[in-house]
Amino acid sequence: MESVADIVVRAQAGDLTAFGRLYELFQRLVMHCLLKRGLNLPDAEDLCPDIFLHVRKKIGQLKNPAAFPGWIRTAATRMGINFLMRKKRRERWSSLNQMSELEDELETFSTVVTSENSRLVTLILGSLGPMDREILSAYYWRWHSVREMAEMFDAPEGTIKRRLFSARKRFKARAAKRGLVGVDS
Repeated sequence: MESVADIVVRAQAGDLTAFGRLYELFQRLVMHCLLKRGLNLPDAEDLCPDIFLHVRKKIGQLKNPAAFPGWIRTAATRMGINFLMRKKRRERWSSLNQMSELEDELETFSTVVTSENSRLVTLILGSLGPMDREILSAYYWRWHSVREMAEMFDAPEGTIKRRLFSARKRFKARAAKRGLVGVDS
């Protein structure tokens, strides 16, 4: 019987039959890795062929053919994690789109609530100190990362995180006093 390493060497040489054999041998392992990472069965079944396409493109980079089982497991795990992260982003956008549709239906009420919350947020931000205002504005309204803010404020990332935590805490306390809801994150 031919070893996995021999089949990999043939696949690296471009033998599609050998690669088909690798698919047969390792499809269950790939599916197991995907399901273990939290993908549901339909998503795992959709992603499995993509993983094998990726592996087929990259198989020439595998230096030790005997290491194929671990190599494909790593590829499946990474691609599964990436898939889940993209799916979460899509779900967030989808929920934002659903919120947008709901706001269209309730435009008058939504406009009043939004403008009132905006006014309160502006008031609360104005009542904070300049450093708190700048930190919160940079992070939440100008969408700077902690790393970018560390460069902007010429401070270590840990200091920026601490300042952001403290500013958020002060903002939440003042927002709670004014009855502003939805500031838990």
